[in-house]
Amino acid sequence: MARGPHRGVQLVGGPRGPARTPGEPGRRLDERVAGEPGSLKPGGWENRPCLHRRGWTCAPHRPIAVPGLPVRPDDRSGPGGGGHLVDPDCDAEPRNPYTFCYAIAADNGSIHLLDPGFDSDENWLLLQDGLRGLGLGLDRVESVFITHLHPDHLGLADRVRTATGARVGMLRREQEAIRRGAGPGDVEARLVAWGVPAGQREELRAMLGASGRTASLVADVLLEDGDTLPVQGRALELVSTPGHTPGHACVVDRDAGVLFSGDHVLPKIYPGLGLGGPTETNPIADYLRSLARVEEFDALEVAPGHEYRFRGLAERCAAIREHHVRRSGEAARVIERQPDATIFEVAAQLPWTAGWENLRGFFLFSALSQTEVHLGFLRDGGTSGTDEATGPGRGAQTVYNS
Repeated sequence: MARGPHRGVQLVGGPRGPARTPGEPGRRLDERVAGEPGSLKPGGWENRPCLHRRGWTCAPHRPIAVPGLPVRPDDRSGPGGGGHLVDPDCDAEPRNPYTFCYAIAADNGSIHLLDPGFDSDENWLLLQDGLRGLGLGLDRVESVFITHLHPDHLGLADRVRTATGARVGMLRREQEAIRRGAGPGDVEARLVAWGVPAGQREELRAMLGASGRTASLVADVLLEDGDTLPVQGRALELVSTPGHTPGHACVVDRDAGVLFSGDHVLPKIYPGLGLGGPTETNPIADYLRSLARVEEFDALEVAPGHEYRFRGLAERCAAIREHHVRRSGEAARVIERQPDATIFEVAAQLPWTAGWENLRGFFLFSALSQTEVHLGFLRDGGTSGTDEATGPGRGAQTVYNS
């Protein structure tokens, strides 16, 4: 998640409203639509809670702002949690200040939360306020499902469990990634391996010390690809979508026509990859396969973890795929010129939206991390041993040799 003045949680749902297509500019959430109620706007942003019921999707409803851990508006490298999401080479507003929490109503009246958001006292109180605004209370919450291990998604899960007795679930592979974790020594070794100059390592160490929160959540229920969530009267299917993290999952509600995408596919931001610890397979190869998996749900509306709901999933997947293929091609050309270049030296020669010289703190770390996974992807021949990594007929290898 990018740094910003606030981290928010939004309960969404409500009567169906028009969804944006990926190519359509999304309005800032502080730009009110005629007829909408007034809003609470921390830092100039607005979050709206609604309830996701059968046949309903994510239209605006009564507003509630749920800030997370505040930092100065001009400080993109200070603490804020979840600073893992943005690829520095993206055109989206980098200070994305909120995460969506989805409240799903079962036929028996119970409520099931999807990604309750970043853990802070203020978020905890405002989550309760949001539920009360819908005529609900914590006593109705029966379960929590986590799409992935980053703190802006799972942070409040343990508080919800302690207060309500709700059972917390996630994919087994994501729980394994949490158990593996990463210590300070791992980070230092990585900076050295990347070839980061000694003078800049301290900056990155300080950034990671301020924002690097290691998830420690232990789920009550470990699930697998294809399982359904235990929500009475609903068929909520889990789709394993590794890449952003090793065990990331999307949730498909075919009856309601909604795919909850977590951080797997976002309407404007390119999610960072390989941000859940080491894996046996390359995160880009995993991610490209995961994009191909969800394209079959193109007819569904996408309810993402950040930004805004949208339609046109296949088109957005194609654009993200093209972005990563292009980036790998750019890295390949640097290696052709300098076969012994370090990851730091390669990254310094790649085009970044903000400009390499302007990358600091988290954005510098993210640039280096993304460069590392792209170089690993190239070493694997552009796939992880199968053309399925890029999807049918997409033949990444020919692109990298251009």
